[in-house]
Amino acid sequence: MLRRREQKLVDTMLAADLFYSLQLSSEKRVVVVSSDDDLWPVIKTALQLGLNVIHIHTEKGYATRPDYVRGVGAGYMELNLQEGIR
Repeated sequence: MLRRREQKLVDTMLAADLFYSLQLSSEKRVVVVSSDDDLWPVIKTALQLGLNVIHIHTEKGYATRPDYVRGVGAGYMELNLQEGIR
């Protein structure tokens, strides 16, 4: 039998921490450093709240799926550590 250690609910905890922190500050910009699509609901919610989101991908050649970014507006900037701004 193979056993693998996994982290569970990390995305949910990050989202909760982000929105709690935003409640305590007047910051209007969020930077997300991850190539994990599981964080997209957090990004989408932040955009809907009127925040500017800078999304930095860590995996070379990775970009957010086009159907995720369609219609998000000017508040979203995506870049890849190896490739620059998209």
